[in-house]
Amino acid sequence: MPQDADPVRPVVFIPSRFSSLMPLVSRTGKSPQAVFPAAFDLLCFSASLGYARELTGPISKGSSDKADGGEVVMNVPDRKDRILCDMIAVAHTGTDEILETGKLQDRLDIFMKFACGGLDYIMELAETRSARAAVEAIIRGTDHDDSVQELSDLVDLSGYS
Repeated sequence: MPQDADPVRPVVFIPSRFSSLMPLVSRTGKSPQAVFPAAFDLLCFSASLGYARELTGPISKGSSDKADGGEVVMNVPDRKDRILCDMIAVAHTGTDEILETGKLQDRLDIFMKFACGGLDYIMELAETRSARAAVEAIIRGTDHDDSVQELSDLVDLSGYS
């Protein structure tokens, strides 16, 4: 392998700790919870969510997570699979130097940290509703109520010092 070649992890996968979210992905049998046609779409949605909300999560570097049931998303990512990954990496670092040959692994790691942050957030919401309802709430912007920022938004405390 030439020294300037991109070192590529054999696969990019959704870690097995998120297995409870996999019913969100259509498979050969239709799931009533399915929102995404493929695991790759769930990962891209989660990475976009993580980036937009500045949420990151731990990523797995080894293959044991995949062997434990993680969902394979990309096998040796090609250019079309990496477009969102590259955009998030450039936006996060603030420079296009991250696109240089030999930095693919860095871009994948940035993408995966944001994806895991987004997946963690969906998992958190899914504790109080179904995973599908959690994703729908995120899309609608109703996953949290921004109308009440502080107690003073509810009660006039001006007469109390």
